Amino acid sequence: ESGKALESVFTRWTFCLEFFGDRIMADPQHPKPKKPWCSKCLAHTKYKTETKVRSSDSGSYNERLHYCEDCEGKMTAPRTLKSKFVDWTKGLSISALFLLIAAYLMEHFGEVEEELDGFNIFLAIPVVTFCMWLFLLPSYLTYHKWRKWAEERGWEEGEILK
Repeated sequence: ESGKALESVFTRWTFCLEFFGDRIMADPQHPKPKKPWCSKCLAHTKYKTETKVRSSDSGSYNERLHYCEDCEGKMTAPRTLKSKFVDWTKGLSISALFLLIAAYLMEHFGEVEEELDGFNIFLAIPVVTFCMWLFLLPSYLTYHKWRKWAEERGWEEGEILK
């Protein structure tokens, strides 16, 4: 009798594992914007998380880095990449606009001894802004690569996936 009960429990457990298996083992080819994605393996692979303590003038903070267990490449969640790029681009654009307005006002109403000083500021601000934007470009390119990969698998922009 106990053998049949044990067999029954085992059968039920096996059925549950097969039925709910997609929840237990996630499909690495299913797009998940909130989960780390490996741009080398082109999948949401298993990963190791490493926490590093970073210091700045305002204090210290923990940074969580994810590394692919297959290729050991750095992984990032696509949603994080997109928001980082969009937020920094907005910030740089607004800062550049205010700096250009300030440079214009200084040139026309301020005490600029040489006319070329204002012109140099007008050139320097967009060049510096563009260089800072180039620093962010890898985030955008990785997100774009993920988005193309995800769309090939039926994902649509704005779709909320877990």
